[in-house]
Amino acid sequence: MHLELPVRSQRNWWDPTYRSILINISFPDGPLEIADSIQTPSDPTFTQKSQARSFHRKSQRATKKNSGRLAATQNKHVQNKSTVRQKLTEALHHALGERPNFPAEIIWLEANALKFWDGVEDLVWKTVYDDKTTRGILRTTGQIVIPGKNTLLEHSSTSKFGIHFRKTFTPDSPPLRRGESPEIEEKNTRKVIQLLPVDINDHLMPLGASPLIYRSRVVIGETFASLSPFTNESYRDSINLKLDSQIILRLQFQILQAFTTIQTLHQRGVSHGDLHFENIVWTKNDDYPARPIDFGSTIFRAESTPEEWNKSCQDDFEEFYREAGILQLNTQKRLEGQVFDESITKAGELFPSEIAHELMSLGKSFREI
Repeated sequence: MHLELPVRSQRNWWDPTYRSILINISFPDGPLEIADSIQTPSDPTFTQKSQARSFHRKSQRATKKNSGRLAATQNKHVQNKSTVRQKLTEALHHALGERPNFPAEIIWLEANALKFWDGVEDLVWKTVYDDKTTRGILRTTGQIVIPGKNTLLEHSSTSKFGIHFRKTFTPDSPPLRRGESPEIEEKNTRKVIQLLPVDINDHLMPLGASPLIYRSRVVIGETFASLSPFTNESYRDSINLKLDSQIILRLQFQILQAFTTIQTLHQRGVSHGDLHFENIVWTKNDDYPARPIDFGSTIFRAESTPEEWNKSCQDDFEEFYREAGILQLNTQKRLEGQVFDESITKAGELFPSEIAHELMSLGKSFREI
């Protein structure tokens, strides 16, 4: 009697060969004989297919293992950032109280924040804005960050401050398509600092630029947009808004100061080129309280034609002419100052016909009085 039993080779678990054990049994008197031999399947592609399946299984296990490690690392990194923010917040409140004002907070963070963070990437402390087009396309994001090791190596000047302002462009950002790159903004800002009567105590200082990121010190103050009661309101709603007399006086003063700042820029040969309410910061400096920021679109008189220069200067004033006109309609008074006079003179260019007519009528009635 003969039995032949195929048994997988024990040399390697993935080896496609098998051992054939031949058992020769003689009954009743003959001895039991056992012999074995190594045989290979006749299909020449068997080995390749088996090895491929084996490699795929090993890859799947390795990928799953690595994914688990990566997820654990990422989760640990996120937890670490959260822990650092919490510790930094506690230290900030311990030093300045539960509700520190923004200038005091920035000054303290500039001096102390680097002691709390030693990560590779920047740690975002606060997102200031997400700038989108009218179609909802993200152009830039402004954030206050604590520099990570990569940033400190790439831009050594960031090591002087615990925090700084980071402006990130999207690859398809309209400003980039217009040539307003971070490198251009850094170059323009350095030129503007030399031309301004003061440099905002170095707070306009660029700290570095790369193809998609511009870095500078944090300008301590509040944007005009955050201070105006008319922000995000329609013309009609702004006109009908009930305002306290102190708010009216403050807004009138701020409009006059912003207008003076723009005139100073122009006198120094600088036209901002993109001067909206997010790009004027109100500071505590009594001599120069309204500070322009973001000079990526700046036009210099020495480098432009008279036509380009005049148009850019007029564009710089537009938002403040509108604000001056709305404030006069809100108070139903003609207010003193060139910016308020110009808002009436240019009403037809600035407002829809109905609003423009009301403003011009207001100006006319006060002239007759």
